Amino acid sequence: MILLKSAKFKEVFQKLIKFEVRQEITKYLKKGNVPASAVTASSIKGFHWANYLYETRKNMPLIHAVLEATLTNRRNTDKVGIDSDGKVGEFVPALGFIIATILNLRKPRKFHFLQTLNALQMYRSGCNQKLFTWCHKIGICLKARTTRNTVDRLRKDFDTEIMGWKKNIQNELLSTVEDTVDALSGDEYGTPLQDMFESESETYMSETDSSDTSCDDWQISESYLGEPFRDLGVTPLTKTGECLQIYRKLRDIPRRNVNCDVP
Repeated sequence: MILLKSAKFKEVFQKLIKFEVRQEITKYLKKGNVPASAVTASSIKGFHWANYLYETRKNMPLIHAVLEATLTNRRNTDKVGIDSDGKVGEFVPALGFIIATILNLRKPRKFHFLQTLNALQMYRSGCNQKLFTWCHKIGICLKARTTRNTVDRLRKDFDTEIMGWKKNIQNELLSTVEDTVDALSGDEYGTPLQDMFESESETYMSETDSSDTSCDDWQISESYLGEPFRDLGVTPLTKTGECLQIYRKLRDIPRRNVNCDVP
């Protein structure tokens, strides 16, 4: 108690605290990685104050002790504590952000995770560019331009899973159509599509004297129809012109193991 009343001792003690604090912060700036995590959708969802403060309290105990003492008294130390269930005290976010601001001001390129979270919330709230500039200067958030780049990066892959589903469905449908074309073009169902239409056309032209009659006005014969054609919507009432359109669409699809030549 006598030493605490000494002005000389207080001066020396303050210098000692400054030296130790600088040692702690310098080491952590080099080796620490919390909250220096890459900002991704998963890291945002997985963020918790308990993990963050455990890391900083372990590596910067003196800084933590000083800050905790400034925020609480002897009766309410639980306000900066975290219980076993992960429930945080009232001042835990403030304590965490104070430390995050210090780290960001010292090394902004590495420690900007919490500033990014703030910037994203400000962006969602429609804050203007001036507010981003003012808050960035005191270590609260990112610049407006950096925030926009972060938003673009985060939303770039937001529909990756859905697009994957879409691609799988497309592949399945294409595979089904290819298998149908392969079957129609082989010997399993008799005359290939091209020969069928050529034969039908020759038969029709030999039986009619009118060269002005359109092929859309006559219908495909029942004998040429089989299971594959009915699956494609071809019936005895389907006009040949419509069948030719179906044939041309199928002909343009890349086919596998086709045993006949279709131009």
